[in-house]
Amino acid sequence: AQGFALSIFDNAFVDETRVKELADISGGSPQYSIYEGSSAHIIAHEIGHLYVTGRIGRDVWKKLPHWKQEGFPEYIANISLIRGDSTASLSNRFAILQDDSTWGWKRGWDRIHYEAGLLVEFLLEVKEYSLDDIMADSVSQEATLTELIKWCEIQRTEP
Repeated sequence: AQGFALSIFDNAFVDETRVKELADISGGSPQYSIYEGSSAHIIAHEIGHLYVTGRIGRDVWKKLPHWKQEGFPEYIANISLIRGDSTASLSNRFAILQDDSTWGWKRGWDRIHYEAGLLVEFLLEVKEYSLDDIMADSVSQEATLTELIKWCEIQRTEP
């Protein structure tokens, strides 16, 4: 772990040595991921955990599927930077997710975080869901991923 949040104390901690170590190993790739080597990313991610648990309650948060627990903090960690980067469209970053060569040496956990952030971004930015909408049991990872794939295919075919 590069960082963690303790919602019962409203504190977040970052291991800067670990952040730099993993960035050296990964070469900072992929951008907008936990391997980018940005302590700011890790801090924003952990603050995202504190925000969500503060908003919905720790007991509700603990019952959420992993992709929802990690997706919103990843969205928070990236969104302001992504909006300022014309090459970082959701469909471009989804292509990175699908490129196995990007993830070859990394553990599956890291790819899961990256996907979770994309799924939540899709729901918030494209589908215009609220946090409460996303937290509903009826919103599943599989259905959201299927919708995201279809949306990305349409994006590639439009001029």
